[in-house]
Amino acid sequence: MPATECLNPSRPPNQQPRRNARHTLQGSGLAQLTLVEHALCPLDDRLSLRDRLVFETGYFRTDRNGHAKFTKVTVTALSGLSANDEFFLWGLLALVFAQRNSTIEFWATPHWCLKQLGCLTTDSKGGANYAQFRAVIKRLANVVYKCDQFYDPIRGECRDRGFGFLSYDLPIDPDSSRAWRIVWNPLFFEYCKAVAGKLTFDLPTYRGLDCASRRLFLLLSKMFYRLDRSPRFDVWHLAVHVLGFSPTVKMNDLKIKLVRCIDRLLAIGVIKLPPTISSPKELFEKKGTGSYSVRFYRGKYFDKGPEPVSPAYVPNLTDSPLYDPLKSIGFSDGGIRTILRKYKPSHVQIWSDVTLAKIEHEGRGSFTNCPEAFFMDNIKEADAGRRTPPDWWRELQKKEERRRWDEDRRRAEAAFDHSEFEATWKKARSEAFQKYVHAEVGKDLYDRTISMLVPAFQARMGHRQALDAAIAETERHFKAGFSFPDLETWAFEHRLTKDQQPQG
Repeated sequence: MPATECLNPSRPPNQQPRRNARHTLQGSGLAQLTLVEHALCPLDDRLSLRDRLVFETGYFRTDRNGHAKFTKVTVTALSGLSANDEFFLWGLLALVFAQRNSTIEFWATPHWCLKQLGCLTTDSKGGANYAQFRAVIKRLANVVYKCDQFYDPIRGECRDRGFGFLSYDLPIDPDSSRAWRIVWNPLFFEYCKAVAGKLTFDLPTYRGLDCASRRLFLLLSKMFYRLDRSPRFDVWHLAVHVLGFSPTVKMNDLKIKLVRCIDRLLAIGVIKLPPTISSPKELFEKKGTGSYSVRFYRGKYFDKGPEPVSPAYVPNLTDSPLYDPLKSIGFSDGGIRTILRKYKPSHVQIWSDVTLAKIEHEGRGSFTNCPEAFFMDNIKEADAGRRTPPDWWRELQKKEERRRWDEDRRRAEAAFDHSEFEATWKKARSEAFQKYVHAEVGKDLYDRTISMLVPAFQARMGHRQALDAAIAETERHFKAGFSFPDLETWAFEHRLTKDQQPQG
């Protein structure tokens, strides 16, 4: 997804706001501690923004005996995933937990979210920004995360876990002023809420980095919380599994890419060079042929503690995600402040949405008095336990849900119609991969990799099975840099070409 200037949450390092800005929601991000140990998708959007993306990665953890063991992670994204989406995932989590009595349901307008995350330079609305933000939410909603040794911060033990991130309920009309409803996965929400499961970090600093440097920044922020220097990382593991570079990139090129990240973190003081080292390149230690390790040292960035919050500080009214819906109804700032102080957020969320839905579908002239009076009458009765949302509003929600379900069904049916092309597509993909191996990877490197893997598999199976397993594993690694249209895209183009041929 090409990011526009407003939606792309990056800014040059020399324009960084001061860190530890505790008085604004834009000052903090919140990440889940285990998820910062590895990449959620490849860095290259050409590889990650694909339907039915399956990204296999992992991280090392220490067992009870002090031995490092590799933990496998599989991230499945039906709509693909971008490394830039992580900014919005961690930013939205911070906005949720900044609210009083936060729950798995979060209601807010896209304008409020993007403004709080620093992605809007003005108060003007931008349809393109909202459309791209909607696409980010949809991609995050289609992610399934699986880990066979996930650390449960509540129970203090590793467990076999699988969960999603969130679900969504959005108005279909892109110009709607109604709030977006995001419902977090209960397990994921629980892990992020636990003190031992979350990492609070400086969002402006994070926003100013490129995606690879962001991932390294979060990992080091987790470690430098209690350590002056990091453990030794295997460079290939760090670059591929943690930062998300392609496993087909040569070691020398991986080191160059990693040095760029190091330079960016050195510039803002996240890491420092020890007295005996004058260049980031000297941080690499050779372990063997084509194998290196690297260690990082805690910089002055972490020396300064958080700024104390003044007892007299009063949060800005616009910091509430309920501000925009109430303002759209017609309330003044004074009225909004009274409503937020007097009524439950859940009641304000529902009845502001009911009021705005009535305005959008029937007009302001449909009210007996005015939208503000309609809202106040209903929320007073709801607060007293004498009123529930009207049936027409629930029917509207069902209608919108049916429309979304119909769109998903049509998409699934279109994919099913392409099944007649599956065998031809597999053959074309196999032939294209062989050309890719000969032209780019190199047939010699491909064959050597298979030869190296055969003995490892042969210890557990026969030669024929070991050879097949070695070929499958080699292709799995080399296919990370191989680009070929998915079945739906290929079938559509193939069918279009066939239909456009002149009939005899």
